[in-house]
Amino acid sequence: MAPRTVTRPCSAVWLCLLLLAAACGRPESPQQTYQRLWEMYVSGNLLRTIQSVSREANRWKDRPNTIWFWKFHLLHAEALLGQSRYDEAAALLRKPVPPLPALAQMAFRRQADLANACIYSDPRRANELLDQAAAGATDPDIQLRIHLIRGGGLLAREKFNPAAAEFRTVLAQATATGNTYREAMALNNLSRCARYTNQYENAVAFAMQALDKAGGAHAGFVQAQAHGNLANYYIYLGNTGAALEHVQQAIKLFEAAGAQLDLMTDLNLLGLVRDAQGDVSAAIQSYQRAYKIALQSGERNEAARYAANLSLVLIKDRQWVNAATWNQTAFGVVDQKGGNRIRPYIVRNQARIAEGQGHPEEAVRACRDLLADSQTNQILRWEAYALLANIDAGSRNFSQANQEFAGALAAIDSARSLLENPQNRITLLSRLIPFYKQYVDSLVEQNDDPKALTVIESSRARVLAESLRRDSKPMVFDAAALQRLAQTTGSLLLSFWLAPERSYAWLITPREVRRFSLPPASEIESLIAAWRNSVEHSWGDPIAASDATGARLWSVLLGDIAPRIPRGSRLIVVPDGMLHRLNLETLPVPGPAPHYWVEDVDLAVAPSMTLLASAEKPRLAAPPSLLLMGAPVPIPQYDKLPQAEAEITDIQNHFPQASKAVFTGATATLAAYRQVDPAQFSLIHFAAHAEPNPESPLESAIVLSPVEGQYLLKARDIIGTPLSARLVTISACRSAGARIYAGEGLIGLAWAFLEAGSSAVVAGLWDVNDGSSRLLMDRLYAGIAAGQSPAMALHQAKLAMLQGEPRFRRPYFWAPFQVYVRSAPWNR
Repeated sequence: MAPRTVTRPCSAVWLCLLLLAAACGRPESPQQTYQRLWEMYVSGNLLRTIQSVSREANRWKDRPNTIWFWKFHLLHAEALLGQSRYDEAAALLRKPVPPLPALAQMAFRRQADLANACIYSDPRRANELLDQAAAGATDPDIQLRIHLIRGGGLLAREKFNPAAAEFRTVLAQATATGNTYREAMALNNLSRCARYTNQYENAVAFAMQALDKAGGAHAGFVQAQAHGNLANYYIYLGNTGAALEHVQQAIKLFEAAGAQLDLMTDLNLLGLVRDAQGDVSAAIQSYQRAYKIALQSGERNEAARYAANLSLVLIKDRQWVNAATWNQTAFGVVDQKGGNRIRPYIVRNQARIAEGQGHPEEAVRACRDLLADSQTNQILRWEAYALLANIDAGSRNFSQANQEFAGALAAIDSARSLLENPQNRITLLSRLIPFYKQYVDSLVEQNDDPKALTVIESSRARVLAESLRRDSKPMVFDAAALQRLAQTTGSLLLSFWLAPERSYAWLITPREVRRFSLPPASEIESLIAAWRNSVEHSWGDPIAASDATGARLWSVLLGDIAPRIPRGSRLIVVPDGMLHRLNLETLPVPGPAPHYWVEDVDLAVAPSMTLLASAEKPRLAAPPSLLLMGAPVPIPQYDKLPQAEAEITDIQNHFPQASKAVFTGATATLAAYRQVDPAQFSLIHFAAHAEPNPESPLESAIVLSPVEGQYLLKARDIIGTPLSARLVTISACRSAGARIYAGEGLIGLAWAFLEAGSSAVVAGLWDVNDGSSRLLMDRLYAGIAAGQSPAMALHQAKLAMLQGEPRFRRPYFWAPFQVYVRSAPWNR
């Protein structure tokens, strides 16, 4: 008997699970699939987009009259265009769209894609296609793409204003319709227009907006482009830290997208950054990768650019033979058509190689060719003049060299005049500072000390000087003017200049201008670093410990100079380089009774002699008025300052009759500073933490109480709020500055308050002890209340601590604060 088959009935639960499984396994609709692939394309994953959309188009190939075939087909072509695979995209686009009403917009989209494929190779044909598409396209996104492609073609042909008009149209329409993706693309292209017209601040602003919009749209490819653009701008402006951050992000995104031409461009940028950072091998590797991609892609002019850049790295490394080989390679591959932008750089390299190989006549010819070419930009003109000047100075033809150095200065000033943002002028000048060092060396060889100081001053604190005296011409010093400056300020002046081979100091008195030779910058910097470690990171007494570093640093910096500075003198120091991070008062004076130099001189620090000589009228004496802010509400990354509120109370007690605005605790906010009108106060004091920003010094900030997440009073905001104070005090950690830029000194909070209009700023060089800070500030303001100038009052406060309670006699406690001035500091 056959066994009986038993069938078990499905339970209700199993039935639900089966139905759910069926629902989950339901295939995507064409619209869902297209949307998913479109989002993949926008995100920048072009490799996967091409693979996936090709499969989908193949599924629909037997139904060429459907909109879905054409959507997938055209997205395939557009992804190929994103990878700059123009020939493959054009092959797909040869297939015409059937003349059906339902496919009309696809026909116009295809025409826009065809135009995109030939916008650089055949701009006339591309514009005809765009005109045809524009005449019939009603789809808003296709309309935006037409404007973007047309603008890109105009930009490639250097028609910057018409290109910008196209991109502004896209920006307005995309904003109105909420198309964030196209907004980001428009902003990115507007940044390129601004860059090509030398509006670098606008270029940065547009690119940052593009980055923000692209992030909101999850548009990875546009993000990559924005990162690459920002890297390019920051390289020009000399901010290599920011450039490196952006270019590494761009390369990562372009490698993932398989976008070879964009990757090639940013590998070149990475080479520029690594070159600026002195990493020769990394720079060479980046340029070689970029050059290889350019050759494989048929981009001859780009290959020439990367070969020329590689040659320049080798020039700086004095590898003359390899440099000449790569520069000749650049000459060989540059296209006769369209190579005008690149050829001057190759000629510049030729000049430098010739000079390096001992062929000055050939170098001079190449430089003259550059200067005769109206297309040569200001930076290359500066390089040509500087090389000519070095050649003539080397042959002691100083008369000709001085004319050429002056030509280089004029080219530098012309380039700087195009920049309005102070930080960008700072970083650009930092790039050019080696030229100033060559010029100063030449003038010292001629024993022309006043002219050498004039050149130094033309590089020193330029941003501050321009901001305070915008309409004035650079000051020219002669010996008599320098001596008068010492006499009118009632002080001696000591100006330092650190350079790779020889450093100098000039002591200026009412009777003479005397130069002193110092060791190379590297030797001085190593001694400064070691001494700072002894003073700033130890509660010990370096004199008691007989610290040999202090004795050596004294000998190197002041051994010959100090005997010419009478004890009790008022001294204004204009530092340079790492000297901005050294308090000279801490140096030990040798002798039978060793002591710190603070006991011998009354010292202030100035950004430049130009500012001291600006003939600012002394401010009329007026009753003191105080703005006091501090003891803010603690935030997680900053500890509470236990003595801050008491410090503010101490200051108030010294001025019982003065008008005051006091903000402590939750009232010490960014809004309070802005609203109280700081210009009305003669004394402004902050008892709060400071946050230095080494990469972007104008983002350095004083930390106040948070309100809706806002609590940083930034240096750039300080600059924009005019002041008339006799003194601003920042009783905080590392408040003097954040980064040393060549030619600008220590840039940060002290610099910002000086630029805003304060006559003097007291600020700290290292992390300040809360208890000793309160004591020092109490004595500082007691002196001011008694009628002393801020500089004199600070000096007396330091002496009181040095001679007072034993635990506060060490430099760590009394030496962190310095007074920074922009006018004679001892006037009441």
